[in-house]
Amino acid sequence: MNNILDELKADSERAECLVNILIGRATDGSWDESSYFVLRRHFLDDEVFSDLLPSWFRPQLSLDHFWQYIKNEFGTYKERRQFLWDEFDPLLSHCKSGEQFPAEPDISEGLASFDSASINRAWSRTTRRQNGDPEGAITASRTLLESVCKHILDDFGVEYDAAKIDLPQLYKLVAKQLNLSPDQHHEILSSRFSAGVPL
Repeated sequence: MNNILDELKADSERAECLVNILIGRATDGSWDESSYFVLRRHFLDDEVFSDLLPSWFRPQLSLDHFWQYIKNEFGTYKERRQFLWDEFDPLLSHCKSGEQFPAEPDISEGLASFDSASINRAWSRTTRRQNGDPEGAITASRTLLESVCKHILDDFGVEYDAAKIDLPQLYKLVAKQLNLSPDQHHEILSSRFSAGVPL
């Protein structure tokens, strides 16, 4: 039998499938226990997805456990359906739109002490997203890079419009402060050569 993760290529499809399985169990419809196990594990094992799941979901080890929970919470099928779509909306929205709500804590932690260890931890969390959420990994990487550039500029006392400046502009300013620009290297070498300073 094919793995549900292989059948459904996108995490948005997997999230919707998970909700539909839960709705099936909650409304006396059809459900697939083995797919539930696989999808539950998939989302719980990823710390980005895990943060977006409802707090009551983790203890539901099986659909029977879930049934014991949901039947006592809501008396009608309509209420159960609405509850499940509402509770899983953060996960569904994240998967569909690529919004990176959990990226900010990673970035904040990385910049709290601004040392190599904390930056590496934030970067590791970002790269772990590349298989399950490649677009999210790119967005989080860009956010981390922008934050590092801004931190460097703030350290140098360089003024910039944080609301309007984009990553290429940030990099140019940082490159100028750190003497990373090839043009600057050419100017420095030329001036030293003109002054007769040994290269």
